[in-house]
Amino acid sequence: MFPSSPLRSRLGIFSASLLLQASVLLPANLATAANAPTSAPAAAPEALTAVKAAHLLDVKSGKLIDQAVILIEGEKIKSVGSKLAIPAQARIIDLGDSTLLPGLIDSHVHLGGYGPRVGTARGALTGAKQAKTTLEAGFTALRTMGGRAFTGIALRDAINDGDIVGPRIYDAGSLLTTTGGHCSGQGTAPEDDKDGPGVANGAEAFEQKVRQQLSMALTLSRSALPADL
Repeated sequence: MFPSSPLRSRLGIFSASLLLQASVLLPANLATAANAPTSAPAAAPEALTAVKAAHLLDVKSGKLIDQAVILIEGEKIKSVGSKLAIPAQARIIDLGDSTLLPGLIDSHVHLGGYGPRVGTARGALTGAKQAKTTLEAGFTALRTMGGRAFTGIALRDAINDGDIVGPRIYDAGSLLTTTGGHCSGQGTAPEDDKDGPGVANGAEAFEQKVRQQLSMALTLSRSALPADL
């Protein structure tokens, strides 16, 4: 070992001080670099799809468009017309001699099963199948006019969340009626001797039922009342 000297001692203290400063400053420098703003990556362009068909029904004019082309960007229709220029990167779906038309709307349907032997869960599963079948038949929007246990609401939310495939659903919840009125026993067996979930008697009771249904984000409400009310 070298003999100690005041100079060597001062050098040792200086070196130790540098190491200590490095150990303190280095993580801070790294954190600053890690937190430095970086430019966001450019969003990937939406996929383009071109659908071709011999004809397309223009519902505004009531006329057929020949050599129809529909350009779809992502999940939205970008343009519709005759002999539209198709970008080179677009995926082409050629439907040949088919005639295209806008999605259909069914304004009165009931999704799910009925009757005392059809439980809520089974009815919802049946409704999911019906929604998919209806969409594949060309109906892109449905107005469901009442069902048990808010099955239509559950189907609507599942479709909107992308969990199942189906059309847009505008649901009325439970059909509102009076004791003994149309569908008053909906979701119950005759021997139960009780009203269904949509039954109300009197103005205040009906108001309460409507408020309950509005809390489910309904887009409409349906009632079936006797003619003398």
